[in-house]
Amino acid sequence: MSLADPAPVFEWLGDSSLLLSWPHLDDHQAEAAVHAAHGCLSCRGDAAIYGLVPGWSTLAVHFNPLVISADVLEERLRHDLSSAGAAERKMPRLLRIPVSFAPEHTPDLCDVATACGLTAPECIAVLTTSIFRVRMIGFAPGFPYLSGLPEVLHLPRRATPRLTVPAGSVAIAGGLAGIYPQVSPGGWHILGQTSLSLFDPRQSPSCLLQTGDEVRFERVEPDGVDV
Repeated sequence: MSLADPAPVFEWLGDSSLLLSWPHLDDHQAEAAVHAAHGCLSCRGDAAIYGLVPGWSTLAVHFNPLVISADVLEERLRHDLSSAGAAERKMPRLLRIPVSFAPEHTPDLCDVATACGLTAPECIAVLTTSIFRVRMIGFAPGFPYLSGLPEVLHLPRRATPRLTVPAGSVAIAGGLAGIYPQVSPGGWHILGQTSLSLFDPRQSPSCLLQTGDEVRFERVEPDGVDV
């Protein structure tokens, strides 16, 4: 996808942020445009910019207004995006996430299988043979919203959210997959659990997964456990 055509729409977010959006594109095209623009601007670097925050179909650019005005920055961004070459765009990382599907980690697996007309092993097979993409990080520090969930597993959120969801829970809802980084409330269907830490403020970057990454779930079980 060209970064110059179609060009993003620029909007103000207060006095120190600009929001780039692509309202004229469909969801898939907007996703590609966000990741391409984020990769381009990350590679270019700009001392006046202190933060790039990719959203579902937008890119927020946080800058120092004492260093540069929004008008000048907008022109600079337009130039950078229009002159970007394919080599400057970030290639996605592929991360393999180990997931346990032992019964104590899959409280919703049987209900999801029944609702989707599948068996529990078939649900697991769908999850572990799909490639997901991190569309954005939100809800909680390090929580990835993952697109790419096959339609056969599309379900609405649970009618009654849980007050406590264990850290590392792999869950689905609304056509998406996600992973809970910390113990928290949650209304998604829990289908497994990973032992990986998704958020650590002592590390840089603090989030294991970044917008644009690709994810594959890999089944790992303790000896003697079968589903």
